[in-house]
Amino acid sequence: DALQLQVDAAYLHGAPAAGNRFTARLSLAADLHPVEALKDFQFGDPTLALPKDPKDVLDQALDAQGKLAATIDLPEELAQPTAPVALVLAGSVYESGGRPVSRSLRRSLWPAPRLLGARPLFDAKEGAPANGNAGFELLRSDAAGGLAAGEAEVRLVREQRDYHWVRTASGGWTFDYSARHQVVETRTVA
Repeated sequence: DALQLQVDAAYLHGAPAAGNRFTARLSLAADLHPVEALKDFQFGDPTLALPKDPKDVLDQALDAQGKLAATIDLPEELAQPTAPVALVLAGSVYESGGRPVSRSLRRSLWPAPRLLGARPLFDAKEGAPANGNAGFELLRSDAAGGLAAGEAEVRLVREQRDYHWVRTASGGWTFDYSARHQVVETRTVA
């Protein structure tokens, strides 16, 4: 897949930004809440491995009308997406003196016609009570928030953290952890 980009730039007085430089950078992030109507529900995988740094994807001059049409190839990490991914394209048009005017565009890459969403029945920031029950509401939705029925196999996974002390190069001490994941329960739900 690729992003189709169309740029139309002009100066405040209306003249086209003819020949001005245009650059674009693409950033990726797990899109955990991509459905506007279902903001309490989390879709996808917060541990999804994606590049952390933005990538320069375009550096071209605008045409005589201040326009540019370009196709931006998506990174190979998105060839087979398994969860929603937020694509943020930050574009800049440079004035003749070098000062940029920047705008960004955000799109969500939705990997399937419908995905499962989960809403925790506890304070997500605090986590479920220690040695207590963790409850969730599940639903199946499309990208527009349309709901659908169906069965799904779900797994409850517990993250186990082993904390340890680390001495830094500056001579101080800090803590870090190693995480392991344990499947606690697997079941089919309808």
